Amino acid sequence: MRIFRLFISALCLAVLGLSSLPAHAATLSFSPPTWKHRAKDRLINKFNRKDCVTGGDVDGADVTGTFSVSLVGAPTNALFQVWSGTGCDNYANRSPTAVSRTCTLLTGDLAVVNQTVTVHLRDMIAAFGATVDHSVAECDASTTAGLQSRSLYFVVSDPSTNNAVVTGTTAWAFTYDVKAPAPPNGVSAGSGDGSLVTSFTPVAGETNLLRYHFYCAIADQSPGGGGGSAGTAGTGGAATGGTATDSGGTAGTDTSGSGGTAGTDTSGSGGTAGTDTSGSGGTAGSGGTAGTAGTAGSAGTAGAASDPDCYSNLLLPGADPPAGAIDCGSVAAQGAKGGETSPVLTNDIKYVIAIATEDNVNNIGVLSGLACNIPKNTTGFYEAYRDSGGQAGGGYCTFAPAHRDAMAMGIALLLGACAFWRRRK
Repeated sequence: MRIFRLFISALCLAVLGLSSLPAHAATLSFSPPTWKHRAKDRLINKFNRKDCVTGGDVDGADVTGTFSVSLVGAPTNALFQVWSGTGCDNYANRSPTAVSRTCTLLTGDLAVVNQTVTVHLRDMIAAFGATVDHSVAECDASTTAGLQSRSLYFVVSDPSTNNAVVTGTTAWAFTYDVKAPAPPNGVSAGSGDGSLVTSFTPVAGETNLLRYHFYCAIADQSPGGGGGSAGTAGTGGAATGGTATDSGGTAGTDTSGSGGTAGTDTSGSGGTAGTDTSGSGGTAGSGGTAGTAGTAGSAGTAGAASDPDCYSNLLLPGADPPAGAIDCGSVAAQGAKGGETSPVLTNDIKYVIAIATEDNVNNIGVLSGLACNIPKNTTGFYEAYRDSGGQAGGGYCTFAPAHRDAMAMGIALLLGACAFWRRRK
């Protein structure tokens, strides 16, 4: 009997020990993603607007990433899904009834086996709770400036409780900025030697600016395409007035009478005179009232320039930097309120300059308003000295032998100084 009691006690302890183990021992792991239709030189987990809208190696392609996922010990009835957002391992953040959702479902239910999982970049940054469709419109869902952070979550859950049933790292973090920065305002330009020297009001409200790009072009002599197109005139009534609807009076019996008097109309074409073949004809119908002219459409707004005579048919304010513009340098954004272009311009020719801003994920925004000036040759003291025949050079302590004329001039200056000193005495 004692042995039997010991056996029962050991069995109970074993059962208690087993019940204290985790309810599951499933694990999940995944490889870094392989991206398709994306430029090869991009960071694997940082995305910009070009990645989202146009792809890299194929223009306009939908960029996708493929992960190799390994699942060990997951229940066969578990739900396996991929979500994007923050805190998606917590069901409260992915629940359809949540007041403020922070997650977006990227896939349907996946098989709970080792496999490859492909996701769309556009879906990864779609608005929280949206039904994803891989469309370019998802790239515009983010309206917040600056670098944003999210994670992909490989969620394996119990369908009855919605609780996660795996251990290990199930999230892959990434950052993105799909909103290009605005251009600077108040751009002006001064003359440099083969360059233009700019000043501007820096961009406000951006947290990850990298640099300001300068784009130059030879100035045009007449307004270019920077202005908007004039609006189409509205359609109105006929400017010459409507046709009179009154018919002439009934003819009299007098065959020699005069014709009816034509109606007078200062705003339209008069009405049709009454027909009268005999007698005193009836009075002609009055002319119809002129139709009201349509209102002209509003003219498009021209691109602003600090110089009213500053035009470019190539650099258009508010447009993307064109391929035909001169890439005339850049300046780091931190603390910048201006900067000089590279010395790639020709002196004594009038140039237009516009500026676009680049952020830390290499989004380049649209062009600023225009500024114009003419690069000029600048002669420094040393250049002026050499142009005047000066021979010294090679450093502060290097001198060429003095010529007689230079020596005579030096003696004259010395005698003059002595005379001045004596007069002061």
